[in-house]
Amino acid sequence: MKTGFQAALRLADGIDRAQPEARLCCSQGPADQRRADCRQRDGAAAAVRGCGLGAAVPAEPIPKPEFSEPKKNLMSYPHRIAQWYSLAIVVFAGDQTAKTYIEMTTPLRWSHEVTSFFNLVHVLNPGAAFSFLAGAGGWQRWFFLAIALAASTWLMWMLLRPQRRLEALSYSLILGGALGNAFDRSVRGQVIDYLDFHLRSWHWPAFNIADMAIVGGAIALVLQSLVSDDKLTAEKETR
Repeated sequence: MKTGFQAALRLADGIDRAQPEARLCCSQGPADQRRADCRQRDGAAAAVRGCGLGAAVPAEPIPKPEFSEPKKNLMSYPHRIAQWYSLAIVVFAGDQTAKTYIEMTTPLRWSHEVTSFFNLVHVLNPGAAFSFLAGAGGWQRWFFLAIALAASTWLMWMLLRPQRRLEALSYSLILGGALGNAFDRSVRGQVIDYLDFHLRSWHWPAFNIADMAIVGGAIALVLQSLVSDDKLTAEKETR
């Protein structure tokens, strides 16, 4: 009897000296609940015996919450949409500013030599880019205007979706150029061209900033398709 009482005192003394993180699972209630109580604290100094649970129940550490580091230089997609739309607006505004200046300050068919291969001119183009279908008779105005409006609507819809950077750049350039020439056809009836490159007596058809943006966007689309094809080929070869 005395030996049992001394053993109980030693057990109680060991519990009192345990680290503060240890928790005594002697709460009232079902055995499963008491076992769960024993696992609530991390870093218990010792397993706690008794309370009618039989063998010692080791304390389990509480998992620490994981915090993912914010990704740097990651722009949210709504901001990218505004970026690409802004680029299209800049192309449109630059083209219309140049056209308005040429229209207000120079007479029709005016030409000014800048270098031996480049002139500033003031000509009207009833056709498409680089004077395509310029002599068709007038119907091409509404035809090209409808195409420009349909293409602009599709491009604006495409820019609302996630796109690769080069692809989005090409859509923005084509959108700005298409809107620039569409505005000319709807308001002025014809497109104003003012950039004339030539080699001696041979002249490339005059064009404008909108035409340059459309061609630049088309080139960017071709480059994007070539890059995608190269990646696809490389992936197939590694398999």
